[in-house]
Amino acid sequence: MNELLTLPDYPARCVRPAPPVPPGTQSATQVIGDVRPQSLVVIQGMIRSTGTIAVGGGPSFHFMLVDGSGEIDVLFLGRPGVRGLLPGTRVTLEGRIGTYDRKLALWNPRYRIESAV
Repeated sequence: MNELLTLPDYPARCVRPAPPVPPGTQSATQVIGDVRPQSLVVIQGMIRSTGTIAVGGGPSFHFMLVDGSGEIDVLFLGRPGVRGLLPGTRVTLEGRIGTYDRKLALWNPRYRIESAV
C-alpha cells in the first residue's frame, strides 16, 4: 500500500514560466516557497512522486508537488488514486494550506491538469 512512484529531482531551471497575464490583471498563482499555513492558495508545479498511504484508517492518494521554489504534500482522503495524476504531470491546485506529518500540505484541493508543452 505504501508504494511510491518517483521521478528524480529536477533542477529549478526546468520550471516552465507562468503563462502571460493580460494587462491590468494580477496573477493569482503563488510559488510553493511563499505559501503559509491556513492561507488560500493557487499553486502550479510538477508531480514528482505518487503513492497510496493510510490516513485515519483509510486509503489516501498522496503526491509530492514541486515548482523549483519548494515542495508540498498533496492528499486526497478516501481515494487510493486519482486518474491522470502521475509523476511528471503538471498541475494547478487550489485550496487551503494545512499540515501533514509536520510539513505543509494541501488536503483535497481543486486541481487542473495542465497541457504538456
